[in-house]
Amino acid sequence: ELALAVAVNIGLPAISSLGSTACTFRSAMMAVMPSVASLRQLYVCGGRGSNGDVLSSAECFDPVCGQWRRLSPMLEPRVHAAAAAVTGQLYVCGGQDNDVDALLSAERFDLALGKWEPTVPLWEPLAGAAAVSINQRVYVCGGQDGDGVVQRSAWCFDPRTRRWERLPPMLESRVDPVAAAIGGKLYVCGGRAGDGSRLNSVERYDPSEDLWEPLSSMRDRRTIAAGGVLQGVLYICGGELDDMHALSSVEGYHGRQWVALAAMSQPRAGAAAGVLCGKLYVCGGFHGGADSNSLECFDPATGSWELLRQMWTRRARHVAQVL
Repeated sequence: ELALAVAVNIGLPAISSLGSTACTFRSAMMAVMPSVASLRQLYVCGGRGSNGDVLSSAECFDPVCGQWRRLSPMLEPRVHAAAAAVTGQLYVCGGQDNDVDALLSAERFDLALGKWEPTVPLWEPLAGAAAVSINQRVYVCGGQDGDGVVQRSAWCFDPRTRRWERLPPMLESRVDPVAAAIGGKLYVCGGRAGDGSRLNSVERYDPSEDLWEPLSSMRDRRTIAAGGVLQGVLYICGGELDDMHALSSVEGYHGRQWVALAAMSQPRAGAAAGVLCGKLYVCGGFHGGADSNSLECFDPATGSWELLRQMWTRRARHVAQVL
């Protein structure tokens, strides 16, 4: 039990290092590695910091001990990036740097090694795209290019072949939408159109049919919202209604309709979310010009939100994934 408690707090890479110091440590640490590897955590990367700088820092939250742990920083600072988790690796694609240039590059974090490495770049620079993993592939859609033009484009990356494939374009151009996967299909919600208007439209891509179709619109128009799928329900949290108003409201899509759910404890635009242990976790974001480091989780059993331990770093327009 002591070895497991230590291992949970230091992470897989440190377990390997500690195990190499002595035979006694090695046998204890190696014995608990399978248990630690099965404990999923919320990984948070990049974004914009409280001083306006674009961040490369990363951290992860362990729901078992309720603590945040600092990780190795990304290879590049990124805000407005897209991220997806596939087979124990976190892929982070595109985004913007401190010069507000859209990025072509992509990198991935290997959970077992605790290290970042470059991976195959995007075909075009993209910032404000959304990503999700379906069947061991990374799907990236929307965003804006290096000239600030909002895109309809959609792409699929297969880590096994290390190739990007262009998909049929979305029905609408959108930047800063929410992407999610349910039943092997890609859902894209909200975002901002090329004329600056906020969207409440929703569309779905079926990889088996290679087609997009429109779905029921959300109750509210939202861009830079956070979302996740919990018990088959697609949750959309917060976001920005216009340049002046961040939202605390939450809505869920189930049974072909959107319903209002319990609001978060505070308005959040540019937050990020992930599903862990049957709960939806939402972290960071901004409201009223101030960036946040707070974390809260929604428990569908009680229908309520709970504030948890704060992140090490205030950040907004960052990415979060569960590994």
